[in-house]
Amino acid sequence: MNEVAEMYDPEFVLNVGDNFYPGGIVEHCAGSPAEIDFNKMPHQFKTTYEEMYNGKGLQKKEWLSVLGNHDYGGVCFNMGWTQQIWYTWNQASSQRWIMPAQYYFRQARFGIGADTITADMWFLDTNVEDTSMDENHDICSKPGNTYMKNAGSKSGGWYCKGFLGEWKSKHEGYGVCENTNLTSPYDCGQHFKALWAEQIKWLAHGLKHSHADWQIIVTHFPAHYPKIKDALKGLSAKYGVDLIVTGHTHGQELYYKRDIYGEDFGDTAVIVSGGGGGIFSEGTPNRDGHDNQYGFMDLTISKTEIGIKSYSWNTKPDHIEVSFLGRQDCSGKYGKQQWERNDRPQYSSSNGQCKIYWENHVGWVLNANGESAKWMCKGGIDYSIPGGSWEENQGEGVQSCRVAVTKGKPMVRLRETVSQAHRKVDEKLFV
Repeated sequence: MNEVAEMYDPEFVLNVGDNFYPGGIVEHCAGSPAEIDFNKMPHQFKTTYEEMYNGKGLQKKEWLSVLGNHDYGGVCFNMGWTQQIWYTWNQASSQRWIMPAQYYFRQARFGIGADTITADMWFLDTNVEDTSMDENHDICSKPGNTYMKNAGSKSGGWYCKGFLGEWKSKHEGYGVCENTNLTSPYDCGQHFKALWAEQIKWLAHGLKHSHADWQIIVTHFPAHYPKIKDALKGLSAKYGVDLIVTGHTHGQELYYKRDIYGEDFGDTAVIVSGGGGGIFSEGTPNRDGHDNQYGFMDLTISKTEIGIKSYSWNTKPDHIEVSFLGRQDCSGKYGKQQWERNDRPQYSSSNGQCKIYWENHVGWVLNANGESAKWMCKGGIDYSIPGGSWEENQGEGVQSCRVAVTKGKPMVRLRETVSQAHRKVDEKLFV
């Protein structure tokens, strides 16, 4: 992602939740700003966000973010989800993180004058989907939101048990997210249901009065999920929502003018991009990256079209060329072989006489075919094959060995071009 951002210089990043896995910010939620030190950077923000996404193309670029179910705690509602909101105003940060509330609006403007492109974006909390689904394993679960002295890591209070807040004020030991409406697992589901109804009313009003070129919804749960699909389908059809950007599912999916798991969203494109972070993907990735598991999406926008591309976690094969002086003819281009050695790729010279591979306890080596017990050059123990001058084995008659590596370009997997959706005039489509 750092590499692609440096190539294309994005305007901003759309961040679709489950930002800190598996249990959110490992602190008790703080509903009041008085509890926050705005001059101190939280450890998880430092290591998981600031130091991870810091490439040249991402510096000073806003991260427009929403909350996922795991940001609340996954099996509770008491982890530091409010801290993610307060981080918007953190003075020790890079000043990129944007999450001013559980839901909010933002307008993007590209260009100047008559050629200006506008996009109205609504950022929603759809975590109602993770309530009242499994009483033992969702945001509102009783075990996850109840303190039990003898609870282990996978029983009773789960991993939330040490972060439930002023539980002693509750005779049954329920967790409390102070200064919010989340006070017990029994009213938790109703809270998220009311929050969703509040957002839909707000969203309908915003869409009705939007005059931007594009209307975009950004949220965590995929649009076809049962508790949110009817509202999103109705509003999208009525007001011509162009794009819904989502996550949650650990993979990369793209739907446009075709059903998404049996649901018809008409002219509205739907992105599911939940394969960006540190959790197992829905399926097993291929070794070469030709899959839609880990990755991210890239969007380009004009007055009439939005281009969408998904990038795989891997890149196309590196281009390798060797300058070699020795008894063997090992100079020239090297191609990647179909099979691996020691779980690393192998490369073979165009004349078939030499190869580059990873040798345990030695690192990257260049050798003649059929002489695996020896090495003629070695390049070090970096995970990826290194470029530059490699160490020569003069005992094998090698005088010089230089490897030039041109890194393979990021691998594009899915593509789509989205046109503007048309508003409907039938008021009966959504009430």
